[in-house]
Amino acid sequence: MLLALFLDQTGSGLWAASSVLYLTFVTQLSAQQIGVLLGVAGVAGIAGSPLAGRLAGRFPVRPLLIGCHLLRLVTLVLVLLCSGFEALLPVIAVTYLGDRAAKMLEMLFATRTAGERRAAYQALSRSVANGGYALGAGIAAIGPAVGTSDAYRALILGNALSFVIAAALVWRTSEPRDKPIEV
Repeated sequence: MLLALFLDQTGSGLWAASSVLYLTFVTQLSAQQIGVLLGVAGVAGIAGSPLAGRLAGRFPVRPLLIGCHLLRLVTLVLVLLCSGFEALLPVIAVTYLGDRAAKMLEMLFATRTAGERRAAYQALSRSVANGGYALGAGIAAIGPAVGTSDAYRALILGNALSFVIAAALVWRTSEPRDKPIEV
């Protein structure tokens, strides 16, 4: 589970460090459009955690988490296919919603599978997440270093790939069935 978290956060670090440059240089959005787009996406992201919590109270967490990873995969592929502000606005908003929901579900799923080692897992997971995010942000330096549209697209694909691998790792992790999740 820690490897899935590390890969997820590596992709998120890639996105965080390269998304504004991608939106500026590849899609050629204005600063105002990018500001509105990221503001709306941030508001959508706020809804992700409580939505995930409510769903986790009703459904098994593992498939929900896999679904969030796959949702973000689809939206990032759509980011690569969309070029206008109107098309990107809902796509990036759903990406942020899925991102925040996945973070909530990762913690619920991981602490549940950690069992009695929950406190140790939570401490270790924060370090792993920070390391993955930092690695992703460092890899994102390739975009400005190379300076081509294809370099930025490759970074977006790298983020999408992190979600595919994270989903596969979560799929391989079994979920205990004896305790309901308390949210």
